[in-house]
Amino acid sequence: MARNKREIKESYDNLGGRLYDLRYEEEQRTKYETILSEVEVSEREIVLDNGCGTGLLFDYLSTTTVGLDVSSSLLSKALSRTQDVYDRHLIQGDAENLPLRDRVFSRIFAITLIQNTPNLSGALREIYRVGSRGALVAVTALKKAFSEDSFMKMIETAGYIIVHFIVDEKLSDIIAILCLKIF
Repeated sequence: MARNKREIKESYDNLGGRLYDLRYEEEQRTKYETILSEVEVSEREIVLDNGCGTGLLFDYLSTTTVGLDVSSSLLSKALSRTQDVYDRHLIQGDAENLPLRDRVFSRIFAITLIQNTPNLSGALREIYRVGSRGALVAVTALKKAFSEDSFMKMIETAGYIIVHFIVDEKLSDIIAILCLKIF
């Protein structure tokens, strides 16, 4: 059963950025590297890291990037990765109600996010809303929380086209590279 938003926020705030990185950094970096081997991000892209945690993705990108997370504690750690870089921005916010304009981002990452989101379809709708025409989206789902079939069905129901589906035994997550349906 999904936890509520307050429990999720408090859990990550209590964990803190330093402990989060000690516990999860290696796994998160492996996910980012796997995804970035499949998704090109040019310097002209505008990127959303939805559920940015401590901002590890910033280390891999040289483009305008917005990191959004519900946890002020994790965002404090992410702040250290944004200092002296003018095109990195952090927002504390809710993945189910993104405080962002429609159709802005050409690349969206939602890594280790959806299993921590009480309203999965709402979060996927919001990602779709802020994606620009032809945007690529990378979403991961914890294997303990989702089967391949349930994850794929959820993505397709939300209106995405699956570009690439990655199931790697070394990762605790399933990775989906998606694009928005163009109408």
